[in-house]
Amino acid sequence: MKKQLKNIGFKEFESKPITRTAIEITEQMSVKATCEPNKYSVEIKGFSVKFVAYEAPCVGDYIVHLSVDDVYHVGRSVFHDRNVVERD
Repeated sequence: MKKQLKNIGFKEFESKPITRTAIEITEQMSVKATCEPNKYSVEIKGFSVKFVAYEAPCVGDYIVHLSVDDVYHVGRSVFHDRNVVERD
């Protein structure tokens, strides 16, 4: 499959190191689906944060904020695989 993708023009790119701003979803947070497809909101200390999720967010997952227009859900295992996570 990889060879076929290269044959039709796909190229490999190396990722840049990036620091992500994220928060772990806790039991105290109220995560709700909105009326828009794949859009959720969460209440955190009186602030409402909207984000995109393609699977239902769960306690222990993360909400990542890259920019005002790029806030999204990442499952716990994927987040831990791709980031250095230190415990408090």
